[in-house]
Amino acid sequence: MGVREMESLSDSRLRVILGSHSKRHFCSQCGKSFQSPKDLRRHILTHTGEKPYPCPYCSHRAALKGNLKVHVITVHGKDFSRGKDLVQEKDFRQGKDFL
Repeated sequence: MGVREMESLSDSRLRVILGSHSKRHFCSQCGKSFQSPKDLRRHILTHTGEKPYPCPYCSHRAALKGNLKVHVITVHGKDFSRGKDLVQEKDFRQGKDFL
């Protein structure tokens, strides 16, 4: 939809169209906005410093699963075929299978 078509829409119709693309989840620390709660939760880790993903081979911890995967591959020479092989600490402590 082009600008001219959008200009001819009523305000209520425009809100419906644009509302689906708006960012509605705001960080209370810095005000940054996100489209999904998941993105906001991931962002909040930058403020808290929390690193919920422990390395199964050493004391390293990561805030994001993808960062832990890079660590395990580059430092320990291990590779994983599935992302679920790397788990958050709560699953790690509960003895759930992951490797």
